[in-house]
Amino acid sequence: MGKKIKKLVLVSVLILCLIIKGLAQSCLPEGIQFKTQSQIDSFPTNYPNCSEIEGFVVINGNDIQNLQGLNAIKCIKGSLIIEMNYNLESFTGLNNLLNIFGDLLIRSNFSLINLQGLENLFTVKGDVWFYNNSLRNFNGLTNLHSIGGSLTISQNYKLQNVDAIAELTNIGENLGIMSNDSIISLQGFQSLKMIGGYLDIHYNDEIKNLVGIDNIDSIGGNLSIYANDSLAFCSVGGICRYIANPNGSINIHDNTVGCNSKEEIKEDCDSLSIPENYSLQKWIISPNPVINKFTINLKNGDEARNVFIYNQLGCTVLIINQVNGPIDISKLEKGLYLIEFAINGKLVREQIVKL
Repeated sequence: MGKKIKKLVLVSVLILCLIIKGLAQSCLPEGIQFKTQSQIDSFPTNYPNCSEIEGFVVINGNDIQNLQGLNAIKCIKGSLIIEMNYNLESFTGLNNLLNIFGDLLIRSNFSLINLQGLENLFTVKGDVWFYNNSLRNFNGLTNLHSIGGSLTISQNYKLQNVDAIAELTNIGENLGIMSNDSIISLQGFQSLKMIGGYLDIHYNDEIKNLVGIDNIDSIGGNLSIYANDSLAFCSVGGICRYIANPNGSINIHDNTVGCNSKEEIKEDCDSLSIPENYSLQKWIISPNPVINKFTINLKNGDEARNVFIYNQLGCTVLIINQVNGPIDISKLEKGLYLIEFAINGKLVREQIVKL
């Protein structure tokens, strides 16, 4: 009797494993293009259990009104292009999308007023383009932490702010904000620490100040701020630090008095108390890349608490409430991770690479 029970248990476990394996699978290495609402609606039937698309995804159709049929998709290894969908009002249906390994292009969607439906998008490895949409704000893009390529926000004539993008910490290449006639605030960039390439802000008629990019520690390329008709206050932390120690050319002109030249901004910066680069001053993660263990080295007697490490899907893989020495990640798979911890109540986010 015991042998029969063990055999039944073993068979049940094997069946369960096969079921679990079938619940999520890679698919569509050649990619897929959606041109009609019926193609969106029939996706779960035509591609059951398809949660990881290996190729590109293009959504482009005049009659597409919703993306509900795509709610199983968690990862796109190619690019996601959503363009010229004149009746699409939201991205609801992409709520489970965590990662895009290619580019994200959102262009000419004239019924789209926000980005609701992208709440769980964590990383985009390529470029991100928001171009010529009717967006009022970025509401919905609340969990995006990093962009591997460039971020371009261009010709979104009704866009007023980017407040919802407040979790974004680093942009691997360039940041361009241009020809957004109604944008009045960049405060959504409050968590942004690093821009790998240039920063270009031009032809944004209504923006009056650059508050929101105070915390940028590093701009890797040129700085261009010009032809912003209402822009009068540019002496914020990120700009002041760059002017004091530039990594490229500085092109500032045709804004309003106070932000009309490098010299005007520098004069204001010199009169203000601009904090040093906090990350360079307060902590160092070493070694990084990591083989098995790394240390968070702190100065001034500070302590790191509540350490969270997330994988590229945004899942928590390690939690340490109190750091008492080197952190062991030898059991984690090789790859890129986000580490988050607190120093004296200040939340810090960095990336580490596991070799």
